[in-house]
Amino acid sequence: MSTLPNAAGGATPGSPLSPDARQSYEEMYKLAETAVQATSDPTILGSLNDSKDAIGAVISADNKARLQQDDASFEALQAQLKIANDSLTKLKSDIAAVATKINIFGQVAAGINKVLSFATKL
Repeated sequence: MSTLPNAAGGATPGSPLSPDARQSYEEMYKLAETAVQATSDPTILGSLNDSKDAIGAVISADNKARLQQDDASFEALQAQLKIANDSLTKLKSDIAAVATKINIFGQVAAGINKVLSFATKL
């Protein structure tokens, strides 16, 4: 089983996916599906849907590769893995950006509470 480097600097799983790698992609698909239902943020929704679609394509390509066991299927799976991993890298970046904004607004809220605590003592 071969591995290819991916955009995140790790290795892309070989073809067909190992049981652990496949389970990880299936679990990530379910997590992305749950997260889609839990947010209305358009940036995150776009990234989540892109990632979910890309991961679904990996799982489908893996199914096909397992059935056909030929080089063309393996190459298609590798291409789908790269797309999915790139999509996950972007989603991770988008989530980090949202987390930074949440942290900043949390600090603003704490500042407001501090100022207002003094105002009530006047």
